Amino acid sequence: MNYRHAFHAGNFGDVVKHAVLARILTYLARKDAPFRVIDTHAGIGLYDLSSDEAERTGEWRDGIGRVLEAERPAEIEDLLAPWLDVVAALNPDGTLLSYPGSPVLARRLLRRQDRLTAVELHPLDSQVLAHVFAGDRHAKVVELDGWLALGSFVPPKEGRGLVVVDPAFEVPGEMERLGDGLARALKRWPTGVYVGWYPIKSMGRVDAMHKSLLAAGATSLVAIDLWVRRVTEDGPLPGAGLVVINPPWTLADEMDRLMPWFSAILAQGEGPAGGSPASPSAEASYHGPARGPKRGASVARASLTVPRRSRMVSSIISGVVVMSVRRTLKAVSAAALLALSIVPASAADPALGEPAATSATQNAVPACDDTGIQQAVARRIARADKSYYGGIVIQSADRVVQTGYSVNQPSTYARRYCSAHVVLSNGSTDEAFYSISQNQGFVGVSWNVDVCLAGLDHYRVYDGACRDTKPAPSR
Repeated sequence: MNYRHAFHAGNFGDVVKHAVLARILTYLARKDAPFRVIDTHAGIGLYDLSSDEAERTGEWRDGIGRVLEAERPAEIEDLLAPWLDVVAALNPDGTLLSYPGSPVLARRLLRRQDRLTAVELHPLDSQVLAHVFAGDRHAKVVELDGWLALGSFVPPKEGRGLVVVDPAFEVPGEMERLGDGLARALKRWPTGVYVGWYPIKSMGRVDAMHKSLLAAGATSLVAIDLWVRRVTEDGPLPGAGLVVINPPWTLADEMDRLMPWFSAILAQGEGPAGGSPASPSAEASYHGPARGPKRGASVARASLTVPRRSRMVSSIISGVVVMSVRRTLKAVSAAALLALSIVPASAADPALGEPAATSATQNAVPACDDTGIQQAVARRIARADKSYYGGIVIQSADRVVQTGYSVNQPSTYARRYCSAHVVLSNGSTDEAFYSISQNQGFVGVSWNVDVCLAGLDHYRVYDGACRDTKPAPSR
């Protein structure tokens, strides 16, 4: 696939993706607690539908164009309102010229307390995206490999939120990489909501990716797949889908109502063939606490007839919950990666808000000067992308202090904030700020470490001046 999203903005894949994102963000906003959206492959954010790229393919006319021209029943109108209100706001004169990508849509649906991290690797696209969000303190743009961000940006300090993974699928193995990347992120942040987009030409690779996520411990998963035409060799993309991990409990019911309507208005050409489902119906299967069968029960299925002469399959919406016990993270190796000179931290200061110490808390969130923590800090710097820290490593650390401690503020995880004076392998010294976050699974307690070198966060990965690894300022 020769992929630049400017050619495809507003197409049928965007229609489904953005309708789903808007429903999820609307649900997250029901609670007052802040959340963060992390978009790992953000693109340029806002697309000109009158541009040469958009006009050359005209894909938006069979996507957002059809949605706006169609008669929308009241129920459908209500479900699409959050997304279509954003589209309308970007086109105030009523002529559809601008279309929001995922980061702009997300930003428009955030509240004052919420934040957006938009990651884009392509240098020019990243510059355009930075211009779109210039001066916006609620959004930060990071020029970085989205797969690297997926593995290192979770869990966010807010403890709630959504991760959007929408890769270009222009190199072999991207479907497998999507499954692997989501699985690894899920282990770091098991309670986050994840949305992964994928093109469909054959269900075999899609099903394998879904199974890999279940094997990795996904306990709630909804897949939303839309086919708009039959599969032909070297023909246009016939279908696209989303996998949603930890979906809002309302999402499956909403998609059950919305997807048949999308199928009816977005169908193109003849019916399914060549690996697409061979029935003009939608199958829906759900497992889980929201509307699924009890443990051990069989999958409930329902067929929905689509009154469309193209005999195109409407959609497949499948949700799976697997009751499993998540393994705790392996303990940090006793062998030090680097030799560190550690000066013990002082006792916790009650003014920092730390609750009375308990053995569970101490195990979940070790002290700033804990040997395992110091080794983890060194490893995070040593393993960083060479273009980020330039290949430097920490040689020694002293003056280790705790700068903050929070629990339920607003994250449900306990989090300890620390700083240390470090000597680097290039002979310079710097201030390292790091946070130790409790990461609870079904059994046992583990922790994660995020670290930032104050003078070297050039990409603002940690929100500039290492703000994401420092305690939030008191209000």
